[in-house]
Amino acid sequence: MKLLFETVKSRKKTFCLILFLLMSNLLLYVYTAFFQQAKVETLQNDWLKKRSQYPMGAENKTYIYAQGVKDLALFRSLIPPKKDFTRVVGELFETAANNSIKVGKVGYKPELAKEGGLLVYTLDFTISGNYSAIKSFIADIEQTREMLFINHLALNSPDTGKESVNLKLQLSAYFVTEGK
Repeated sequence: MKLLFETVKSRKKTFCLILFLLMSNLLLYVYTAFFQQAKVETLQNDWLKKRSQYPMGAENKTYIYAQGVKDLALFRSLIPPKKDFTRVVGELFETAANNSIKVGKVGYKPELAKEGGLLVYTLDFTISGNYSAIKSFIADIEQTREMLFINHLALNSPDTGKESVNLKLQLSAYFVTEGK
């Protein structure tokens, strides 16, 4: 015992470091055993409950497939028929007018999509107005119910002293072909 006390006296820093490591280890064990263990068990139970809701058997795959078919049918029902093309373009003109934007050249090119029997109209617009109105117009396009996608846009300002800008805009509009 005397040898132990002499060793401790001669190596105080080492002994303090070992004592500190032992106390740290004990505190970490108490923390994980009493505080974190309950949280881990709760999270594991929640995960197991969620996992049990979706078993990985054949019935589940059938359910997932059936749900996917329903979702696709709902999505497809939201795509307008080809005959609504003029209405959609009219709504774009109306949106431009509501934002005080002047519409210049408009061109369109229909193309049959490779899959799904959809008709894709590529619409090219040249519009002009002040920057905030054009920004609002683009935001309105993004909020529309129709399936419109902005493919490309290019802004330029003919006169740097004015707020007026020109925008070349290319959109894709999707429609269901007749008989589908």
